[in-house]
Amino acid sequence: MRLRIRLAAVSIPSAMYLPQMAYLITTQALYPSKCAQQHPPAMPCQPLSSEPQEYREVEQRLKHLSPLSGFEDLAVAVESDPTVNNLVAELLDHDHLLAKALEHEDEHRPSQEVQAMVTKLFSRAEMLSNPKALEAVKAEADGLIKAGTWSLDSVGEKEGVRAEAKRTGVPVHFGQLMTIASIKFFELAQHLQKMEGRIVYRSDCAKDEHGAAAVYQELGAKPTSVQGLNACLAYGSLLGHSSSAADAVKAYVQAILSSKYKTWIELPPELRPKHWRDKFVKHVVPLVKALYGHPEAVGLWEQHLKENNKKFKRPGDSRISW
Repeated sequence: MRLRIRLAAVSIPSAMYLPQMAYLITTQALYPSKCAQQHPPAMPCQPLSSEPQEYREVEQRLKHLSPLSGFEDLAVAVESDPTVNNLVAELLDHDHLLAKALEHEDEHRPSQEVQAMVTKLFSRAEMLSNPKALEAVKAEADGLIKAGTWSLDSVGEKEGVRAEAKRTGVPVHFGQLMTIASIKFFELAQHLQKMEGRIVYRSDCAKDEHGAAAVYQELGAKPTSVQGLNACLAYGSLLGHSSSAADAVKAYVQAILSSKYKTWIELPPELRPKHWRDKFVKHVVPLVKALYGHPEAVGLWEQHLKENNKKFKRPGDSRISW
């Protein structure tokens, strides 16, 4: 197959590469040995000018907006002294003066911003040092264990599971869990706040028995569309009909993790039984349910939901769902 490239004699000013550069890039990609000694031509540049440009002047004016704006000589003298500069910063509200100078704020107009539904996410250090946060995380773990998400009775040594997979030739995946703690409604009074614990699967560090990155199935999922929602609302608005909404309790972990390869997980220290410390070097337990964070969890949950919806559908039943 022969590639023929025709170059224009005159280059028309545009946002494209120069014809010579396009030719060299293309031929170098296809025939690198023939272009080893050639250098691509440089893109045209604007000549350097000593004349002041409009956007540079504006940039300089904006750069020096400070509590002493308008008194440039005094500002240079004051701001060059760190002690005096700190004193000015304490006495004057920089943000307010800057917003006022840029006409971004009307001091006579009340603020329209209202904090609502704020969630404060704890760092791991904050979570481990907060008894209420740990209690919330352990309560979440108890609920997942009760749902059969993983089994503490099937714990094993990671190296033993790895060696068995290599011996039998049956691939496995090794992953970890991540615990998360947060305070919901953080903007409200303390007695109205709620400590929330979450546990997710870390797919970013999952490996197979050889240490390579885990490869998952490509399961598609179809999220609810606005059209589907509107159809349900319209149907429920008809005379003699009604609409209802319900949230599935621990939705994803209702579905079995029917992955191509068995997944083993390592529990974080705060979720491990104390007697494991002297029994295992590095433990793993099988992941049974489609835990949040697993790349296949969404698709498996959708399959589970469709199958169960069929069971509740009776002949002649006119109900619809989304």
